[in-house]
Amino acid sequence: APLLGAGNKLSAFSRLLTALDDFKHFKDPLQSHFAYGELTHQQYTWAHVMHINNHLEELV
Repeated sequence: APLLGAGNKLSAFSRLLTALDDFKHFKDPLQSHFAYGELTHQQYTWAHVMHINNHLEELV
């Protein structure tokens, strides 16, 4: 992915928080995860958190 400028980083982090909040309130049926198969909403949340954490570890 291309490098982001400082302003874009704040915008991207804001978008991430919005996406997490949107998913928190998502009530429709979930699709199977490509790697883990059928997941509950809570399991999907943890999968997202682990994925995000993996990316954030690259920043430190």
